[in-house]
Amino acid sequence: MSPDMDRIGVSFLNPLDDYELIHRIGCGTYGEVFKARNIRTSELAAIKIVKLDPGDDITSIQQEITMMKECKHKNIVAYFGSYHRYFMCFPQPQRS
Repeated sequence: MSPDMDRIGVSFLNPLDDYELIHRIGCGTYGEVFKARNIRTSELAAIKIVKLDPGDDITSIQQEITMMKECKHKNIVAYFGSYHRYFMCFPQPQRS
C-alpha cells in the first residue's frame, strides 16, 4: 500500500463491488470515463479509469484527487472517491 495513496484516502477495495459500468463516455490523456451505476443506491456516476504503467509518476493523479476532494461548488462535479485501481468516481449530471 502506498503511504501517499493512503494519505489522500484512496480505497484498496475492488471498485466493481460498488459500481456497474454501463458504457464509455469518452477518453483522454490519463484514461477513459464511463457512465456507471452505484450498485447499492442506483445513483448514476461518471467513473474515470486512469491507466498507469509501473514506474509512472503519479504526482499529477494525486494532485487531481486532492483538488477534487476539496472542491465543493454547485457548478463543479462532486467527487465520491478513488480506488487503487485508479477509478475516480463522480456523480453523473442529470439532463433536463
